[in-house]
Formats: sequence, structure tokens, C-alpha cells
Amino acid sequence: MEVLKTTFLIQSSIFDRKHLLTIHTDFISFDNDALNPQTPTTFSKTDIESIRYAIDSVHGWIFRIGRTYRIELRSSTGKIIRIRLRSFYGIRRKSLGKKYGDILRAMHQTYFNEMAAHYVRLLGNELSFTLAGLLLSPDGVDDAKLGKLPWSFVGMKSYFTYFAIYDMRDAGKYRSFDYGVDWNTAVLHAVVDFTLRKRVEQMKME
Repeated sequence: MEVLKTTFLIQSSIFDRKHLLTIHTDFISFDNDALNPQTPTTFSKTDIESIRYAIDSVHGWIFRIGRTYRIELRSSTGKIIRIRLRSFYGIRRKSLGKKYGDILRAMHQTYFNEMAAHYVRLLGNELSFTLAGLLLSPDGVDDAKLGKLPWSFVGMKSYFTYFAIYDMRDAGKYRSFDYGVDWNTAVLHAVVDFTLRKRVEQMKME
């Protein structure tokens, strides 16, 4: 297996010191301690459980004065690595936006694409599982809001900050998943999207 290693210097604000983020094939490490850079928080790859991320607005008294690029990783023990990049009054907005995108791409390439592929294989092996609070099975999805919904009636709409799964027979029957609130929304999106695309391809071949 190819060993991947990407590093970033994270400076949450212009007044903060630079923190080293290392995204490695076998682990992730972030020296997020404000005072002691010698004790980074480290998760092994097998311990990384979920991700969520968002671009949050920072509001002043009357109007928005900035934005926070937020990425959070959670381990199987519930420990969380929090990465923040803050831009005020447009300062560093473009450079931080690019770094935010680069970090997410590196994380997906190193950890979460493989995680999504794992869940796709489970469906292919006729196994069920719960992901982002949604039960998925070879037959379809099951949820308190959606009920038991066969794949033939599963619809999906994607937006910038969230995506929704709905009943194609009744569009008012849906559940949304927010990338910044619900853990592993991105992984769930990849699994459902792949499953629906594969189903369409199979129908064309029949």
C-alpha cells in the first residue's frame, strides 16, 4: 500500500501560533495544545470513526464580519480533534478557503474514501449497518422519519451544506443530513450516491 503523508500548518487566527497537522496513511496527528506543541493529539487510522465540517459565519453587532472554516474528527473513544481557520473582514479568506479544501481532500483520500468503500462492500455482501444514524440494508433504508424505504423509491438531493434522502412517491417525506452537524454525512452521501447510481446502471442493462 502506498504511504501517504501530508502536512499543514494551522493558524486559527493571526494571533495564534502555528500548529502542525499531519495526515498520514496510518494516523492523524495535530498539535492542538495551546501551550505545549510536544504533546499532539494522535488517532490511529483504525481509531478514526467519523468526520464533520462546515463554514460558519461570524456575526458582529449588525452584520457578518467573518467566517470560520471548521473540521472535526472523532475517534471511537469519543475524543475529538478540532481544526479551526478564522478569517475576519476578508483577511486571509482566499488562502484559508483553499487550505480548508486541501485538508478535506487529503482526509477523504487518506481515510474516508476507503471507509465509504468498506460500507459499499458490506451492502454488496448482503449485510446491514447504521451510518450517520440511518440504517442501510441491501433492501433499502430504514429511519423513523422515512420508514422502511426500498432502494427503488429512494431519492437524493444534494446541496452545499447538506443533502436529503426522500421517498420518490412522496417528496414531503424526507430526512436531511448536515455536513457540519451530523457525523459522517459525507461518507453516507458517498455510499447512497454510489448505490443509487449502480442501481440505475443495472436497470439500463436489464
